[in-house]
Amino acid sequence: GALASVVAAVYLVSKVTRGNWHWWTLAAGVGYASHLLLDFFTVDTRLPYGIPLFWPLSHGYYLSPLALFLDVQRSADPARFWQSLFSLHNLNAAALEVLILTVPFLIALRWGPVRRQRSGSS
Repeated sequence: GALASVVAAVYLVSKVTRGNWHWWTLAAGVGYASHLLLDFFTVDTRLPYGIPLFWPLSHGYYLSPLALFLDVQRSADPARFWQSLFSLHNLNAAALEVLILTVPFLIALRWGPVRRQRSGSS
């Protein structure tokens, strides 16, 4: 539901502003959907476990049995929140994400939108 709302909002704004609505709508949809997908494959250590993937059609929380990404550990104490983000565990979590996501990123760069090359002839 939230994904559809974001895509619809970006579509409408880009149409009204006469922007490149195809590109912005696709980018918003892929960006939001990839965030949901990554959260689905992340270790979750706080209740409720999982994400409301099919909201508003379902109020259930879903989590993959295959956890590819580590959780990010942070303190609930506001005074220690920022300090808690900089830990060896969180550094390992970030390094693992970079390692796993580098291949899809390189594939997207290689086979992403094709750019026209200007020819030197007139």
